[in-house]
Amino acid sequence: MEKTIIILAGSFMLAATSCNLPVSNKMDTAITDSLTLSDSLNRDPLIKKQTAIQDSIEKNAVKIIKYYTTEPNSAGRVSANIIWKNTSSKIIKYVRFSVVPYNAVDDIVNCTIRGYSETRVKTTGPFKPGKTYGYDSEWDNLWYNYSIKKMKIASFEVDFMN
Repeated sequence: MEKTIIILAGSFMLAATSCNLPVSNKMDTAITDSLTLSDSLNRDPLIKKQTAIQDSIEKNAVKIIKYYTTEPNSAGRVSANIIWKNTSSKIIKYVRFSVVPYNAVDDIVNCTIRGYSETRVKTTGPFKPGKTYGYDSEWDNLWYNYSIKKMKIASFEVDFMN
């Protein structure tokens, strides 16, 4: 069974694929507010118990050691790097990070060519438990903007091997 873990900055949330979670039969009307859906699911004691177990796994899956951007080059190109450690007891298949660039006064900035700020990057394993990764890799040309001074990790997802 493959599981995907999503970790959001500030608060931890989990989304598992191929889980045997109970499905509510109250889906007759369209749901327009995902926060409402999430809140209603959290009232179910079984889901609360599963979430607590999965949160425990999630908090111990990946430790971010360091993350940074390169200085903008002559064209304003900025690359990014994330150093992280697999602190779980499982082999990780993929890790996907969602990263956002910031200027010197902590404002989110956009790529001047592509127009976006937040972007997702992916790294492919297998990543063995207890090992540190990212020292020998970099995501090139994520943004073009001379004002980028740093980035923050908005969230990341972890897929474990079967």
